[in-house]
Amino acid sequence: MLNKTFFADYELILFDRDGVINEVPKSPSRYILNDSSLILNPVILSLIVELQLDSKKVAVVTNQQCVGKGLISLYDLNLIHKKIDEAIIKLGGYSLKFYICTHLESLDCKCRKPKPGLLELVRNDFMVSKDKTIYIGDSPSDEEAAKCFGIKFLEYKYKEVNSL
Repeated sequence: MLNKTFFADYELILFDRDGVINEVPKSPSRYILNDSSLILNPVILSLIVELQLDSKKVAVVTNQQCVGKGLISLYDLNLIHKKIDEAIIKLGGYSLKFYICTHLESLDCKCRKPKPGLLELVRNDFMVSKDKTIYIGDSPSDEEAAKCFGIKFLEYKYKEVNSL
């Protein structure tokens, strides 16, 4: 069961967004383009708050090439993240730091998962050792990024929300 006891050995817990914190959209594009289409995962939101209240550092690491494609502006992306923050604050937690790659996959940048660039940026910001860091994601690119960076990975998919 995912709870603060499970994460006792970690100081920094990183979450993917789509498929973990929120449901992956069922639209053909599979992008969340506005905050009204955001369906949050109550189990993960509660876990984030529990970890924050246990003095754990928590952040979000996410690819959002919908910005690079021009489907959504950074302003609108920030409104989506604000809605996530508001839900966490309502539960007694505090705002998250979002690390975002907005580049197109075709640009082959260093920050787009499965490359570990965003994870390195997070680690540099939080100054936590790799052995005290875990990344929770739902896709092979999340797992590969964690492996490339040398941190533990935990696979979690939103559809499992009722089985925890």
